Amino acid sequence: MHKVRITRVKEKYHNEHKLKVYVNGDLVERLKQNETKEITVQSNSIEIYAKSLVIYKSPVLNIECGENTEIEISMNPAIKISPTLLVFPFLSIYIPIVSNSKNVYVKGIASAIMLLLIIWAIIQCRRANKNGIIIKQKE
Repeated sequence: MHKVRITRVKEKYHNEHKLKVYVNGDLVERLKQNETKEITVQSNSIEIYAKSLVIYKSPVLNIECGENTEIEISMNPAIKISPTLLVFPFLSIYIPIVSNSKNVYVKGIASAIMLLLIIWAIIQCRRANKNGIIIKQKE
């Protein structure tokens, strides 16, 4: 039997989502910011990953367990903007422009900007789904 201490560090930005922690494919804990939980595992090695409520996910990490193994989980600071926040603010401007403007060039420019924002949001979603959460073993 090995004890594994899992800590979610306090992030600089406001994110109150609970992260679900999975060990060997089973949900074992839900962590809030600045929270530490301790679990007991049977095997010498574990596969651990974490998910948030919506998009963010970590890659699966294989860890060899010692007597007291410490794991630290945090949100990836490289993904600063939620992908949904990229499109929705411009949407309130885009709809009146497209529906009320008689100028084709203005509609085209607004549509091009909207398309770029949607592509950027898709790229951010894929990044957040692959590496949105960082898991590392403390030494």
